[in-house]
Amino acid sequence: MEIKKAIEVLSNAKYADEFQGDEELTEATIMARNALEYRLPKRPIETKEIAGHKPFCCPTCKTVVFSSAFCNCCGQAIDNTILKGKR
Repeated sequence: MEIKKAIEVLSNAKYADEFQGDEELTEATIMARNALEYRLPKRPIETKEIAGHKPFCCPTCKTVVFSSAFCNCCGQAIDNTILKGKR
């Protein structure tokens, strides 16, 4: 199953209604959905040029990211094509 499809299923209100009243299962479902969302690459935020460099920030935690595929701080998957100059 694709990550986007899994998030869609876990976010489905009909699915959530089946487990209404089971707080542990509801919390586990929310945690699973949130964890999967971190696996979807997000575009980094462009910032102002500083000392000849143009840093980018993680869209989730706003920490500076480098050419890595993941944020070193929060683990968010980063669409690093922009970091490598491929706009």
